[in-house]
Amino acid sequence: MMELLSDCLSGFNIISLSDLQAENLLERSDIKFIMPLKRFPSLLNSLQNHYHLLRIDGRSVLPYRTEYFDTPGADMYLSHHNGKLNRFKIRRRMYLVSGSSYLEVKHKINKGITLKKRIPVENMEGILKLEEKSFIEKHTPYPAKDLIPTLTSSFERLTLVNKTHEEKCTFDIGLTFYFNGRSVIYDNIVVGEIKRKEKNEESVIQKTLHDARIYSIRFSKYCIGMAVLTPGIKYNNFKKTTNTIRNIT
Repeated sequence: MMELLSDCLSGFNIISLSDLQAENLLERSDIKFIMPLKRFPSLLNSLQNHYHLLRIDGRSVLPYRTEYFDTPGADMYLSHHNGKLNRFKIRRRMYLVSGSSYLEVKHKINKGITLKKRIPVENMEGILKLEEKSFIEKHTPYPAKDLIPTLTSSFERLTLVNKTHEEKCTFDIGLTFYFNGRSVIYDNIVVGEIKRKEKNEESVIQKTLHDARIYSIRFSKYCIGMAVLTPGIKYNNFKKTTNTIRNIT
């Protein structure tokens, strides 16, 4: 599969990390979808004329590692599960190629917009540092002393940036979750996300996905990982997504 992806990616114009940072879309709307990995090369081939490909240090398929924080009662997970319109996620994310790490707060507001704020951190390990605690308490309603590390995820990401519109598309493969000594890997799917400032009726990727009968779906890495790895946790509202994943071949 990686050889097939390499052939597809060679047809894209390249964008650098510094160019991407100008398009970071920390305030955005997003659309998520899941597709079989075997159909991914065909999708990429159809997008070459319309999107730039992010490349860092000669690599376009980039590894990520993420550690999430929540309360012992999984309040942030349950807020998402229960459909609360004003909700948060707190995570540390490491960009393994560049070596940079960030503490990030994602705030989903009731207009369907996601606000993301972040600060650089030295590493991914250990308890929250004083600066991290202050950042969390400034941007969320959660006391930092009440938070514990929960789920860890890893994946490889490919990023496309629209040539003419303020739109970024990410594609995650090899998604793996770890929690409480258990793990699960989804190596036959691609988890995609279309991120943009405002609705774009001319989105090429949306039209392409629609024509291929690949439709948007609710998908939160944190919530799906917690749902499948936490015995007894409430997960009814994520069954559609977990069943969709299970049925992909």
